[in-house]
Amino acid sequence: MVPTKNKTRIRGTSERGIALVITLVLVTILVTLLVEITYSTQVNVRIAATSRDDLRAYYVARSGIELAMAVLKSDWEDDQKEKDEKQVEPDDNLGELWANLTEAVASAQLLEPNLFGGGRLLVRIIDEDRKINTNLINADPTSSIVERLFLDGEISEEFKSAISDWIDEDQEETDPGGAETRYYEDLEIPYPCKDRLMDTISELHMIKGSEEAVVKTYEAFEGESPRLEGKWTLEELLSAVPERGHNININTAPGPVIMALHEDIDRLEVEETLQDRSADPFPRVSLFRDYFNNSFGISNLPPNLAVRSEYFSIESVGIVGEVEKRLVATVHRDPNSGALDVISWRIE
Repeated sequence: MVPTKNKTRIRGTSERGIALVITLVLVTILVTLLVEITYSTQVNVRIAATSRDDLRAYYVARSGIELAMAVLKSDWEDDQKEKDEKQVEPDDNLGELWANLTEAVASAQLLEPNLFGGGRLLVRIIDEDRKINTNLINADPTSSIVERLFLDGEISEEFKSAISDWIDEDQEETDPGGAETRYYEDLEIPYPCKDRLMDTISELHMIKGSEEAVVKTYEAFEGESPRLEGKWTLEELLSAVPERGHNININTAPGPVIMALHEDIDRLEVEETLQDRSADPFPRVSLFRDYFNNSFGISNLPPNLAVRSEYFSIESVGIVGEVEKRLVATVHRDPNSGALDVISWRIE
């Protein structure tokens, strides 16, 4: 028979061992909970900070849109003042503030880093009237200009036909190589042909043949600043603002657009034209025509030329911390009143 005293000692030791195990388990659980709570708190703080920075970045980008519109309005007012004082017709050219707003804003932020509350702003104004209006591809003179642009860029005639079908209202395929709804509905991911005017130039990517066409580039001329170093993309040379007409601003048009104005214009002539235009923009279309006639013997330029612009795109990027917010707006500036109307607005 085991002595009672020994039984008590064994039972006491066993109970202390169980208590120790329970204590260790509880400590482990508490540590795990503490780590989880700490992690969740950090995540929530990070989410709150990101949400805060996202909102701040949006308003920095929004301020860029407002700034660009104010610059465009001021440009019109300066033109009117000069017209009244000097009796000269206004023009829009690449030497003006609106065309160099990116550099001006960057310089201002170097001088005053907290200009946008600790955020950074990248903003630029793009003249839509410097481009060829794709929505008028079915009508001359735009049709002929697009044809020459595509020929210079080695873009097939079939892609021009496909664009024509994308914006026209019928279901008849244009020869050669056009495409209507029947073609698009047979794709792996089907969608209908739009059969109305393009709203943005990014729609080019939805059109038959775009895989090859949109990757084509055009060699930039000296002094030009396309997004890709030394290369213009097709989307930088074409416009898709539904309200636009045929006009092309000869003072802002890129070299490839100038070259597409006439079949006899070559690269050397465009290069000389751009150099002379940079030094002294053309105040009137008639002087541009005289320039080509006297310098190169080309007299029958198309009728859709202008020296003033009405339609502009504004690209504004707000940066706060690691967050970027990009806004794109297209605006119309009334040539008579200078009033600015927002045609489209999107967040990217």
